[in-house]
Amino acid sequence: MVRTQQAVAFVARHGMTSRQYQDAFNQYVDQGYRLVHVSGYGEGDRTRYAAIWEKRQGPAWVARHGMTSRQYQDAFNQYVDQGYRLVHVDGYGEGDRTRYAAIWEKRQGPAWVARHGMTSRQYQDAFNQYVDQGYRLVHVDGYGEGDRTRYAAIWEKRQGPAWVARHGMTSRQYQDAFNQYVDQGYRLVHVSGYGEGDRTRYAAIWEKRQGPAWVARHGMTSRQYQDAFNQYVDQGYRLVHVSGYGEGDRTRYAAIWEKRQGPAWVARHGMTSRQYQDAFNQYVDQGYRLVHVDGYGEGDRTRYAAIWEK
Repeated sequence: MVRTQQAVAFVARHGMTSRQYQDAFNQYVDQGYRLVHVSGYGEGDRTRYAAIWEKRQGPAWVARHGMTSRQYQDAFNQYVDQGYRLVHVDGYGEGDRTRYAAIWEKRQGPAWVARHGMTSRQYQDAFNQYVDQGYRLVHVDGYGEGDRTRYAAIWEKRQGPAWVARHGMTSRQYQDAFNQYVDQGYRLVHVSGYGEGDRTRYAAIWEKRQGPAWVARHGMTSRQYQDAFNQYVDQGYRLVHVSGYGEGDRTRYAAIWEKRQGPAWVARHGMTSRQYQDAFNQYVDQGYRLVHVDGYGEGDRTRYAAIWEK
């Protein structure tokens, strides 16, 4: 489905096999589109992809998916040697194997470093090393590798507000950290829930800066998330981030809302592939554009959460 709004055409697809994703990628890039988001996720023992392309100008870019750790490292080395910088990396399970999808852009920017396939200890060691050298964390992705957890992360050497980051937290540890940092004047800017065997863990980043009123919740069932969504929207908040993740054979949600002005928007969650496609068609036909889509497992089924803005 391709639509144009505010002079920027875009296309979004989901539920694609690796072959379907590659065919779509080739088709849209040949038509002048650039990839702005890709997410890989499990559907039983199969892998599916969701992606967004926009038809706009920008620096040269390259994207790869379905890579093993070795293939990702080889691609990383190749593109960085050619002057590209990593802007997005997503690790995901394919049965008991791990795959990577990534986007690089050929543009200037601050010094940066990126690592993947790290255990919790390796990630903490890298975190300490780079932060001691003046880098700040801009992206962290936790993902399962069999019954183990791995991390991929990007750091940039640039100025910014005070910040803190934690990973590998249980729900209770995350809540305690949340309370502590918010009491100290920090606001949550990123939270990721992910499975570690049959347990759930969280990685999060907080920044000490001003901004609109905000609320965040995690570990919610679908019903609890819907109730919270209704409550906060009725109070004038808008959803800015939602993450669905497995907790054993159950699905949980983490979300952030901010009380601020902005364009009209709609959000849906827990959608099947068909329901997501129907919602996509409906909202895009009404002049909305997709700004976020998250695919996640619910047992051996796939569900979607998405946000559109007018």
